Amino acid sequence: MKRKKLLMSTSACRLFGLALSLCASICTHAGTFSSSTSAPTVNATDISNFAAQTGTDKWFFQSGGGSALAGAAKGQTFITGSSKVNLKALTYKISTGNMKGATLAAPTTYVVRVGTVSGTTFTQIDSETFTQTANTATGAYMTWTFATPVPLLASTTYAIDVVMDSDTAFGTGIPYLSYTANISNARIGSYYDSGDVGLGNSTMVFDTAQDRVFHLDLQDPQNPTPEDGATVPAGNVVLSWTNLPPTTGTNVWVDVWFGTNSTALTKVVSVGQNLTTHTVSAPVGATYYWRINS
Repeated sequence: MKRKKLLMSTSACRLFGLALSLCASICTHAGTFSSSTSAPTVNATDISNFAAQTGTDKWFFQSGGGSALAGAAKGQTFITGSSKVNLKALTYKISTGNMKGATLAAPTTYVVRVGTVSGTTFTQIDSETFTQTANTATGAYMTWTFATPVPLLASTTYAIDVVMDSDTAFGTGIPYLSYTANISNARIGSYYDSGDVGLGNSTMVFDTAQDRVFHLDLQDPQNPTPEDGATVPAGNVVLSWTNLPPTTGTNVWVDVWFGTNSTALTKVVSVGQNLTTHTVSAPVGATYYWRINS
């Protein structure tokens, strides 16, 4: 069967000043931990670094001492693009030979922080706690998925880090996080550590010569399906999205645009009241674009 690709155009998805606000105070929730031997899929809105590993960083619940900082929060800064996004999950890779073995039944707990950056100062905007009960394969990709996605502003530098805050950590060897040489990418910031003994703090210790092997799962706040860059079977395709809260009243009216020319789309829905789905015909293998004006 022929397949085709849909790309979500975000240039006019949020009109009339629809806004996402960050937490007025520090937010804490409980997220979900998972691991896989395969790297996560990278969508068009995501930020990731899967370059060749050049070294490893010791990570364990203990006082690192000196420059080791093994018990520090292990972090990476990043820069959002031109549109607001929701941060759904963080993935780090541990090096080959490191795993949580079957000999250790006790759970491992982690805390993931998200914050803004000013110089070397971290200011927290969100924090979630995660519990690992399943074994982790050697060299696995470890993923922390937020219970509540974190709304991020456009064109802003953020920091994200993970601490291992329990001393019943890994059953086979001490885990080492993978890192690469410094990546030249407008959206990848800097590698850093913060705090020690399973606690991050407001001070960030940068190492600009390297970046972590990581993946940030980011999504447009309107949750478009198919996602930006998705490949789906040709034929009738159901487009769906979430309307953001209206600035006044209770109703949202939307126009939906669709086509193969991103600069000359065809309006397929005009003033749809509270509409959140629409079926389009995409019978041939091609790159299609769609846009929601609300």
